[in-house]
Amino acid sequence: MADPLLRTLALLRLVPRHPRSTTTAAIRAALAGRGFEIHERSVQRDLVRLSELLPLTCDESRPRRWSWTREAESFDIPAMDPSTALAWELLDRHVAPLLPPLLRARFRPLAARAAETLRSAGDSSYSRWRDRVVVVDRGQPLLAPKVPEAVFDAVQTALFEGRVIEGAYRARSRPVQADTRRRLHPLGLVLRDQLTYLVAVETQDGPVKQFALHRFGAVRVTDEAAQRPARFNLRRWIEEQRGMDLPTGEVARLVLEVDALTGQHLEESTLSRDQVVDWLDPGRARVEATLPVTEQLLWWLLGHGRRIEVLAPAGLRARWRDAAGHAGPAAPPRTRRTRG
Repeated sequence: MADPLLRTLALLRLVPRHPRSTTTAAIRAALAGRGFEIHERSVQRDLVRLSELLPLTCDESRPRRWSWTREAESFDIPAMDPSTALAWELLDRHVAPLLPPLLRARFRPLAARAAETLRSAGDSSYSRWRDRVVVVDRGQPLLAPKVPEAVFDAVQTALFEGRVIEGAYRARSRPVQADTRRRLHPLGLVLRDQLTYLVAVETQDGPVKQFALHRFGAVRVTDEAAQRPARFNLRRWIEEQRGMDLPTGEVARLVLEVDALTGQHLEESTLSRDQVVDWLDPGRARVEATLPVTEQLLWWLLGHGRRIEVLAPAGLRARWRDAAGHAGPAAPPRTRRTRG
């Protein structure tokens, strides 16, 4: 396969966006793997020539490392169609704000390309559709903590290349103490409520833990190959952690007494598959569901104020009463039952 145009397109796809970068040797090897036999000096000449026309840049290191500039416009072959552009713009409007700032920055070039495609489409139906879809966040919006860009890139590189990282980490339980040195085998990244967590182990047979990226200081990618626990599955681990919402280790039968509005809401969006709602009268309901007792659950209960009373389990009821400062009324007889 010797077509120079196809080789040039393949070369451009191999150059990452800043702050990531690559060498001409790595590009030559990748091109060879795609069937393009070319000398490393020819790759260097192509890159220099293309950088006169396109936003490509290299640093002064030895060997030199190449990247697209951070502001480089994203382009697609084939060109992005208006329907795809609309989907990207809606994602940018409603999903990108939920992402950590560093990932949001990675999203920006595609969003800009989508916006340009829609501007040039000349079809007013796309503009009308953009104005008729709105996503509303029910939670209290919070500003995401800052993650050093070098930390994010180092962790991402370690995950891509399967290597161990070393870094300074400050646990939330010890905010006033000095950072501790960590040597971690990365297993995955999890995004949750604008926070980014690294899931990792300190030894292959050690427990799987989560580390908030914004609590890392400097991070270094080592040459050591990362070890992965046997049969580890990131999605299954997250499900076992109940979405990483600070489990206490207890799975219990939750019993609540709720007002009519909350009861109707829980009939539509259930707490668990075995949830049961007993209507006591038109204004009150008893809700029972089996689920892990977590800090997130307690926060959710407290967020409903006097609309909810926790009846069981006893430990959670005690914590809820201490935090809420009140206890609800006794439950009247039940009259109607629905199952989730």
